[in-house]
Amino acid sequence: MEKKHSIALIGFMGTGKTVVGKNLANKLNKDYKFIETDEIIEEMAGKSIPEIFREDGENRFRELEIRMVT
Repeated sequence: MEKKHSIALIGFMGTGKTVVGKNLANKLNKDYKFIETDEIIEEMAGKSIPEIFREDGENRFRELEIRMVT
């Protein structure tokens, strides 16, 4: 079985992670796929990121975030 590799971009909001990630995935062609973790977290929680923070708190968001990237 071929081992899969991942690249994770981590940083503060508004620093360009999404732009860099999309460009990097585009340059690497079919070897890598860009995944927007916030979208997956919203699907997992059934609510938007602001709703998670407001209703469940930052700790819950971080739990979902960790589950998403591990």
